[in-house]
Amino acid sequence: MFGEIHVIAGRTQCAPTAHMFLSPFGEVVEAEITRLSETYFGIYVDCHVVMPNHVHMVIAVGRRDKSRVGAHSVRPSPTLPMIIKLWKEAITKKVGRSFWQKSFYDHIIRDEADYLRIVEYIQNNPAQWTNDKYYVGAHSVRPLQKE
Repeated sequence: MFGEIHVIAGRTQCAPTAHMFLSPFGEVVEAEITRLSETYFGIYVDCHVVMPNHVHMVIAVGRRDKSRVGAHSVRPSPTLPMIIKLWKEAITKKVGRSFWQKSFYDHIIRDEADYLRIVEYIQNNPAQWTNDKYYVGAHSVRPLQKE
């Protein structure tokens, strides 16, 4: 749906590397992730990966800097559930159909160790795709020859 993982075999003593090649749907998802930081003041997507059938994001929620906007235009930032809802709706509108589950999984990152563990998981997720609980089979993994 969002693309395919291409595994690039390295030397035998090295773990294979992998790259996610986005489908047109995946490109819309990627673009809308980028727009999150631009759309919502105080919201920053710190790390993300689009997988063949799901997405991982670390979304930092900061405080609104009241000095940057006029007193009459200050509105509270939307809640994380509202941001995700609007994000899914924007993608659905652009691709012309919905493929989202109703909810989403979240986790509050409480310290640096937790942050580093999650970022490492996100960065390595394509290489670990066949072990992922959302893995849907070999059709979403393609070997890629080294050039």
